[in-house]
Amino acid sequence: MSRRNRKKKRSKKPYIAIFLLIAILATVLLVIRKRRHTEKGFGVTKIFIEGNKQVTHEEIRSLAGITEGVRLLENEKLAMHERLMEHTWITAVCIKEGMGGTLVIAVKEHTPIAILKRSAPSLLCADGTLIPFDADFADLPTVYIHGKMDFSSITARIKMIRNVFGDDKPLSIHFRGNESTFVELDGSKLKIGSNEPLPVEGVLLEAVIEMKEKGYRICDMRFKDQIIFEKGGAL
Repeated sequence: MSRRNRKKKRSKKPYIAIFLLIAILATVLLVIRKRRHTEKGFGVTKIFIEGNKQVTHEEIRSLAGITEGVRLLENEKLAMHERLMEHTWITAVCIKEGMGGTLVIAVKEHTPIAILKRSAPSLLCADGTLIPFDADFADLPTVYIHGKMDFSSITARIKMIRNVFGDDKPLSIHFRGNESTFVELDGSKLKIGSNEPLPVEGVLLEAVIEMKEKGYRICDMRFKDQIIFEKGGAL
């Protein structure tokens, strides 16, 4: 055999080795892929919870009914979602499968904006729903509804009143149908029309405080472009 032929044979060996390595890697990948298909569900190695304030991590994990080291099937995920949505405070749930076996449970909770006073107090939330009263929200404005009104129709009005007078002062808001509203603020009574916008935040509050020091206890804002202060009278 000539020297040239021996060189050709030797030069083919690295290519054969590379080909074999590629074949082995392809086989391993096929085996892994096949195993993943045969193993149903999502392997949970870590549970991450986000978005909760009132509902504890422990409550969420208990309702979810899942722990690390298990495989989560699709029907189990749906059942988990339903159980979480049954919680009083939870209004939305998103369950996501993350990298490295991390299961993310993201929840959205109700946002209380006022205490609705009836035979038993309830928390009125931003979306117009009612949930049981919680003492942690005792500083929210107290709302009284005289007559029949849809809760969702007054939430925007409550937010506006809170923005004008702040969250650090005790407020009582009385809704009398769709015609009028009056607000009690630290001994002052404010008459508000059903649709009229309130003055800019801070401006009205400063005026009420100033006039209160002068003995005016009632502020009537039911008339366009006018604010009338009175020293007495019935609402």
